[in-house]
Amino acid sequence: MNFDALDEIIAKNAMVHICPICGTPFREYHRRQKTCGTEECKRLWRNRYYEERRRKKLSEDPESLRAYRREAEKKTREKKKETEMMRRNYKKMQSYWERQLDTELKMEEAEDGHEYGKKQVEKTLAQVPKIDVSEFMKGKK
Repeated sequence: MNFDALDEIIAKNAMVHICPICGTPFREYHRRQKTCGTEECKRLWRNRYYEERRRKKLSEDPESLRAYRREAEKKTREKKKETEMMRRNYKKMQSYWERQLDTELKMEEAEDGHEYGKKQVEKTLAQVPKIDVSEFMKGKK
């Protein structure tokens, strides 16, 4: 007896299906299920489907498929360029604000430089004890 005939008998009578990838019998959970459900079988089934679909489209109208693929690649390249441009702009903004922060710090330091003389005089006078000038003032009144 042929395996295909055996598969048909099993599928009709026992409501059991055979996985086309690995050959394991399985019960389908929904009517659209084609494989036994393991990740490997689903991946191989999807790969097979897309390969057949690509071959069919290529044999029917190769130029339209090529045009479609050109457009898809163009979109991908544009998206990649936009992402790169956004990354560069972000770095520029970051460096700009870091420079602004540095400038503000330098301005604060510069302001301290203008006030340096006053601060130094105050500091020196704070270290010197007070001089009693009341005796010198008695004779001048």
